[in-house]
Amino acid sequence: MSTPNDNPVPTVRVLPETLHRAAAEVFGGAYLIGPVTDQMWERSLPMYRASLVQGIVEDDGVVGGVARSWEVELDVPGGRVPAAAVSSVGVRADRRRRGYLRALMQAQLQTTRDNGALVAVLRATEASIYSRFGYGVASTYATLKVTRRRAVLRPGAAAERRLKMITPEAAVRELPAVYERIRTARPGTVSRPSWWWAGMVDRHLHKDRPVWVLCTVDDDDQVDGFLLYTVNNRDGWDDPQQAVVEVLDLRAVDERVELALWQAAFGIDLSEHLLAHGRPLDPVLDLALVDPRAAVTTDVEDETWLRLLDVPAALSARSYGAGEPVVIGVDDQLMPDNSGRYRVSTDGVQRTDAEAELHCEVGELAAVYLGGTSFTQLAAAGRVRGSSEVLARADALFGTPRLPWSGTYY
Repeated sequence: MSTPNDNPVPTVRVLPETLHRAAAEVFGGAYLIGPVTDQMWERSLPMYRASLVQGIVEDDGVVGGVARSWEVELDVPGGRVPAAAVSSVGVRADRRRRGYLRALMQAQLQTTRDNGALVAVLRATEASIYSRFGYGVASTYATLKVTRRRAVLRPGAAAERRLKMITPEAAVRELPAVYERIRTARPGTVSRPSWWWAGMVDRHLHKDRPVWVLCTVDDDDQVDGFLLYTVNNRDGWDDPQQAVVEVLDLRAVDERVELALWQAAFGIDLSEHLLAHGRPLDPVLDLALVDPRAAVTTDVEDETWLRLLDVPAALSARSYGAGEPVVIGVDDQLMPDNSGRYRVSTDGVQRTDAEAELHCEVGELAAVYLGGTSFTQLAAAGRVRGSSEVLARADALFGTPRLPWSGTYY
């Protein structure tokens, strides 16, 4: 068996499918959700088959650490970029403090960039880990709690739409194409593979939780929005009005159709509250309610952690607001060819030998990349260096009209 002295520099390799279940066991153990039963593995197999699974395999065949990723498209201001969605990162409890995590993350960053991804995105179970590897918090989300009997929309706020209920099985077949068709250009949104849909629905059905799917249909008989919801455990209810409807997913082609779906949700009988996790911080619902206190935003958390894999290409792939150019000096310790000075303007991005006006680490640049935070805010926290005038110029270039949001958990 390997020891720290035997293997000071862990070797990371792409794992064959024969080791995928062992990799899942490592991840499950690291996140206290194991052991992996046959039923669990049957549900996980499609996503492992569709992923790049990298790991550290020791001399005796033990998988000591694992990291998984797959290809997605990420919406950025003014366009979309190829990205790597990262998940299932874990190290066996008896293999910690050997440099396994650092080796896994470095190998994953390099491999996904070599495969064409410009950025990597993930959801962090522990917020203190990923900044070490150049990730920054690029979007946030919150929980929305709505008191149903008080939730009334202003007249004319919602679009007039016909509603159609479909089965969860039909949703898995039909909604992937609908999602891609109605996907808006809000920064932070990612594409969803078919196995993601099946897993999301099955996760709740497996827990004996019902899933209902309500769609809006436009005048051309096209689905242009959908609401997936469930209900909390009915055990112990003294009054059926205590039911809480949990919104699993709510997407629409535009804000008025989104409000039509909320209006439909407000009409679900035998429930006191609606609970929606992972919603954007700039919801149109707040402004559309007659009583804005009927909807309360709580539990604001970091959502997308973003890593720029190819800084010049990623910067060039997004658009910029009206503002004077600024030269940004970027430092990337793990991927040093990203380090350099970049002149950013409304017309585009170029490497330059000019003196940097603003200095930041690659993780701070990732935090502002989608428009979720500003250089001025980071400078106030001591994370970016530049004069107030330069910071204002940079904020004007990188700012976006809507806050970034993904709403896709993985």
